[in-house]
Amino acid sequence: MPCDYNEYPDSWFTEIRPRILLRADNKCEECGVENAAYGYRDKGGKFHALIKNENNFEFMKRAGYKGITIVLTISHTDHNKEHNGDDNLRALCQKCHLEHDKNEHALNRKYGKRENQMSMF
Repeated sequence: MPCDYNEYPDSWFTEIRPRILLRADNKCEECGVENAAYGYRDKGGKFHALIKNENNFEFMKRAGYKGITIVLTISHTDHNKEHNGDDNLRALCQKCHLEHDKNEHALNRKYGKRENQMSMF
């Protein structure tokens, strides 16, 4: 499900997100992959950075890999979108963010988002 940025403070893109990316040196704070890096993930999930060029496109096509561009997201460590202190926020790549949120997503699928949020209180 796409993120609803209406649930975030107005300063999310102008102050909070840039500050967390700067702290993280523009890299995933879990696996270290750089923001905007291009490459592919192997079958084990490891990211391999490549330069965008015809040779690498042809290599990935032959090997059956899909090219991806890393986009760092900001994760709420405690899953609470209202807790936007730096100690609760981490810059994560898509793969690490999904891994961090997998239990939360499973609960939302099982019980529904609204019921799961209410059970936290």
